[in-house]
Amino acid sequence: MVLFIFILSCMVTGSLACTDEHCQDFTVTTQLYETKFMPNRSQLEIICPNLIKMFECEKTYLECPGQSIEEVAVSSDTVKSKLAKAILGGLSLIRELCDNDSDLQKDYLESVECARGHITDIGRLCLPETSKPTEDYFNQFYSNEDDFFKKNSHISCVKDAFHTACMVYKLRDTCGTVAEKTALYGLERMKDALKANRCANVENAENLKTKFLEFLNYDEQKKNSIKRVLDFFLRE
Repeated sequence: MVLFIFILSCMVTGSLACTDEHCQDFTVTTQLYETKFMPNRSQLEIICPNLIKMFECEKTYLECPGQSIEEVAVSSDTVKSKLAKAILGGLSLIRELCDNDSDLQKDYLESVECARGHITDIGRLCLPETSKPTEDYFNQFYSNEDDFFKKNSHISCVKDAFHTACMVYKLRDTCGTVAEKTALYGLERMKDALKANRCANVENAENLKTKFLEFLNYDEQKKNSIKRVLDFFLRE
């Protein structure tokens, strides 16, 4: 349900050595903001062609040194490799979502109106629910951490991942399992972008994820719901 938010976040990763300013289509961005990044069927028909065009433009400029984007994705340059994977994932996902015959579009449209009506409230509810446990965790285990950059990058990563997890399980409770399935599918497809944009500088990601989940005073079912989303962000 929050597919477009993560797809657009991928666009930020398009700024490499090549200039890509001409790829930005502010009309598309405005349309997405107006729909809370959850366009309905008629809005998809308007937005999809230009959004695909914007992604294709970013792909072309990522290839500007003379390599195909697939070659960049498996190159030894870890930064550009992650960016290439993010663009490939985003372009593939948006094409699937814009395909009128795809199961993804069917599932997305089934719950988009419910999600759009509640997503703002869900996001607002999740802020205090996730901020305090995250702050408590880092205050307890990182109080002696002298590396400010390391501590700040870990906090930012966990906050984003935990808040997203909260939104997904509240979306399920409000709009049903199809909405949850659609959101999880989109997150899985965009996991390289999530890792690159949110958690790229986190070391020992698996250890951080395990310790944070152990710290949370939740039942196992809720922890498992959170872990499914943290797995997309906190990966080695």
